[in-house]
Amino acid sequence: TELERPMRRIQIVIGVHDERRPVRRAIESVISDEFADAIVVAHGIDPGLLDVPLDNPRVTLLECRSGRGKPGVAYNYGVERSSAPFVGHLGSDDWYNPGALTAMLEAAYRDEADFVLAPLGKAKSERGLRPITLRSQNLSGERDRLFYRTAPLGIGRREVMNNPRYKMTESVTSGMDLQASVAMWTDGLRISYKSMDPAYVVGSDAAERVSSRRRSLEEITEAPRLLLEQRWVWELPKQQRYGLAVKLLRSNMIDYAAMYSAHQ
Repeated sequence: TELERPMRRIQIVIGVHDERRPVRRAIESVISDEFADAIVVAHGIDPGLLDVPLDNPRVTLLECRSGRGKPGVAYNYGVERSSAPFVGHLGSDDWYNPGALTAMLEAAYRDEADFVLAPLGKAKSERGLRPITLRSQNLSGERDRLFYRTAPLGIGRREVMNNPRYKMTESVTSGMDLQASVAMWTDGLRISYKSMDPAYVVGSDAAERVSSRRRSLEEITEAPRLLLEQRWVWELPKQQRYGLAVKLLRSNMIDYAAMYSAHQ
């Protein structure tokens, strides 16, 4: 597909909360794609400590001092300052396989999608994660098991990603994306997913550091609690409520119980 500048571009927001993170790896995976730029948000840390290639005009470094320890603040901060037609999020420990962003951009225009969900891969593994669905466009939350993709990793139209309904929850230390993704998967947005395209790769080092941090039961269950306090969740069709409830039980609650037990 022939893509033209500047209308067909992507900006990827990379929130960095620890100067030890391998942020250059993440950035280089973005700018290796000729249609993508990186917005790096130094969240509560000195931006001068980050390994950022500032000599590249496609890399923007921002400093966000508010909400330290609340990762949703940094991601929203970056998205609000984006200008490209499509915007996405990338963890500072993660990266895109070559061609992933171009493939998502092509899918977005071909399908006239509001959001393109990235296939996921694991670091140090030749296999990607199992596809969530065999369908490739016009996906729905309960039919296509989208609730199991809590993190909306992919690219979305800027007007969608800037919609307050789909922004990250800024008051939590974990699960910032739970409420946003549930809204996205149930609002009838045009969502595409090409499971055989190049993947978003989840780095293995981040999971080890995050899991080692001691958290209270109240802290690790705050995101689902806030979700269930939303009236619109209880007004979802019965099938969607059932699919969401099963996901919360299988993934969030069981994982939280295991995490809490491990830290006792």
